[in-house]
Amino acid sequence: MKKEDLSIGMPVHYQPTHGLRQNGIVKSFHETDPNIAFVVYSAGGDWDNYMNYTGESTGLEYLKPGWFVDMIPRRIKSITEAYSMQPITMSVTIDEPPSNGGKANSIKFITLEKVTFGETEDQWMYCGYNFYAERVFQFIATAVNVIYFSDKA
Repeated sequence: MKKEDLSIGMPVHYQPTHGLRQNGIVKSFHETDPNIAFVVYSAGGDWDNYMNYTGESTGLEYLKPGWFVDMIPRRIKSITEAYSMQPITMSVTIDEPPSNGGKANSIKFITLEKVTFGETEDQWMYCGYNFYAERVFQFIATAVNVIYFSDKA
């Protein structure tokens, strides 16, 4: 990634050439090296207060936007448009969908992503993906109600 593609508070995942991926949040940028960001990878689940944790120096070439889905601690179950006369609810399919075309029309996961429109306009969006990892929808983050799967005991 390039520094201009990142912002403080942005969810990212570290994807090394070898080893495990890690989810994190950009805390700051190196003062003199434009190719390094400081990323908080372990906030003990306290992601709302990530600024209180130490960020690790990370090369931008290893960062990818958004969290790696299989590692998201609180998976999104559904989102509903909040400001619509006829709100639509988009829900994640829990089980593998039927093989008769259901994979393309079923939602496998929903993520929060920063989407760029045009040259400079960025907007946080909830994006839904089907079982082929194709984006099926995107809604402005501030215009939806979010429901999460319950935490596993």
